[in-house]
Amino acid sequence: MANAAAKDHVELLGPTPLHDWTQLAGQMMFGAAMGILPRIPLTLGSLYNVILSNVPGPQHQMYFLGCAVNAMYALGPILAGAGLNITVMSLNGKLGVGIISRSDVLPDLWGIVELLPAALDELVQCTDLSRSNHRADAGTG
Repeated sequence: MANAAAKDHVELLGPTPLHDWTQLAGQMMFGAAMGILPRIPLTLGSLYNVILSNVPGPQHQMYFLGCAVNAMYALGPILAGAGLNITVMSLNGKLGVGIISRSDVLPDLWGIVELLPAALDELVQCTDLSRSNHRADAGTG
């Protein structure tokens, strides 16, 4: 009986309040976890030292106080054992790359930032070669 009443109440509210609450609760838990996780000593230091992630962002123009937002740069966490975090976030068909590091592991990350365009060009060239080889193998090239 109580379960049915709760279900009816949720249906009357619609999806937005429940969705909003779960987003808020998730953000609160994420914030608390990010405060605790870097302090937990893990024995995984020898297993990894770089965290790479991508975050799909909005695929339409965003505005903040009436001004167009042209780029977003997500900054991921530096967890125990890692020295570098590279997080890519999309916005309206463009990618923003956020890079952070521990200063004792990588004191000057501008070297990585300066090498990124050449590395991306190399990746695109490899992708183009792979596509042309695939077409040739399929007999359509």
